[in-house]
Amino acid sequence: MGSKRPLAAPAQLRVQGLVYERSGTAGPADCDGAHRCVRLFTHVVGGPWIDTRQFVIDLSARTAHRLP
Repeated sequence: MGSKRPLAAPAQLRVQGLVYERSGTAGPADCDGAHRCVRLFTHVVGGPWIDTRQFVIDLSARTAHRLP
């Protein structure tokens, strides 16, 4: 594995967002269609993926939630 270095510029990071909707009773209560929510998937250009799967961003309320 290569050496770990801090990111020096935003261009070094790639982010993809997917719509998130709560299923069943799990997840943030407001992400049931009433709010716009997204899950982010991030990786360093030419490097590793950063595990952000547990986080949901509620764009309507401007909050972040951690999934169980």
